Amino acid sequence: MYARYVFALLLLLLTSCLFEAEEAFEFPNYVQASLVLPGTLTVEPVFSQYQNYCIAAVEDTLYHLELHHGRIHGKTALPGTVSSMAISTDGFLFAAAGESLCAVKGFDVIASAGLPAGFSDLTVCGNDPLLLMDDGTMELLNPVDLSVSASGVWESEDIVFIQGFSGMISIAASSGTLATLSLPGFSTVAETHLEGSVTFLDKAGSDNLLFSCSSWNEAASCSPSDLKVEKMFTFPAAPVEAAADSSVSFIYCTVPGNGIMVCRENGDIAWKASDYGSDAMAILSSDGETAVLTGGNRLNILIR
Repeated sequence: MYARYVFALLLLLLTSCLFEAEEAFEFPNYVQASLVLPGTLTVEPVFSQYQNYCIAAVEDTLYHLELHHGRIHGKTALPGTVSSMAISTDGFLFAAAGESLCAVKGFDVIASAGLPAGFSDLTVCGNDPLLLMDDGTMELLNPVDLSVSASGVWESEDIVFIQGFSGMISIAASSGTLATLSLPGFSTVAETHLEGSVTFLDKAGSDNLLFSCSSWNEAASCSPSDLKVEKMFTFPAAPVEAAADSSVSFIYCTVPGNGIMVCRENGDIAWKASDYGSDAMAILSSDGETAVLTGGNRLNILIR
């Protein structure tokens, strides 16, 4: 009788451990590697095309970090401080560095061009880099020689965020207007207005737009082609950065006063880390297996 009781107790404990392990590996939260870089990260890192490297920018240098141990496998020197960067579907990294736009393949700069006056931000639409200027002008570039292939303008309002998709560009205006424009013609395909200012635009996978609004405490996901909200994730305050898996079953958000938090599709806050500071950033690999969290000059690689 006693033996059966002990066996039952051991089985219960083992089952409990298994369920806890399953919960722990639902999304990346195990620190695989940590490192300190020689300066503050002010630009969101990116994953390489094959997800085997994380590329982080510190001042005028790109650091190529392999994801297993976080070792620096290479550096790329750029002609100025990096203000924005994005990676194309075919693996080219485009970086605005000082007064230049650089195309990087592997560890090497393979093309560069001067940035136009009033440059504000950079994104990639499929394989094509797109530049935003202060006056709302946008230039779609040839990815090979960085020449202008098409241009357009959003004349009615100031643009504060852009996010590129293949054949489309989603924009957020200072008034709270969200719009998606087709490329290369820059014609409006969807538009909506939010009651408050947009706090971020990010994307998950190839066809999910993530955003939030100052009057909310949620992060929303939608298709950029129609801007109709499909999912909402609730947080203690309006998030200012987001990263999600391609099916948006969970989402990492930077929440002011709370650090980085992960919310599941069912609305549960599943995990949080408050020690990354007010400038925390999170990115997630396209397969959902790896996350990179940064704060100040620290970078942590997390795996399932």
